[in-house]
Amino acid sequence: MVVYSVHIQVEPDIENTWLKWMLKKHIPDVMNVGIFTHRTVIKLHIPDSSQYRIDYFADSLEKYHEYQQKYAKTLQEEHLALFGDKTKVHSRTIGIIL
Repeated sequence: MVVYSVHIQVEPDIENTWLKWMLKKHIPDVMNVGIFTHRTVIKLHIPDSSQYRIDYFADSLEKYHEYQQKYAKTLQEEHLALFGDKTKVHSRTIGIIL
């Protein structure tokens, strides 16, 4: 199993709006492409900062690469258009569950 993790920092003044949009629009859009089997959303405990990690789980690296090639750019552009510099992606990483 492959875990695609996105670590993102959100400015506090938009955090509630951003989180609602993520849970009701963006994450369902990612899941609806049919690549990932499930996901988790974690609010990180970092003093004086609003940071989240979203983990998407896929059955294989091939599935993850399919997501990157076919869907990621459009979904990431939508996020950027809505929230611009009010959010900062710290990292996007891939892990393999052993």
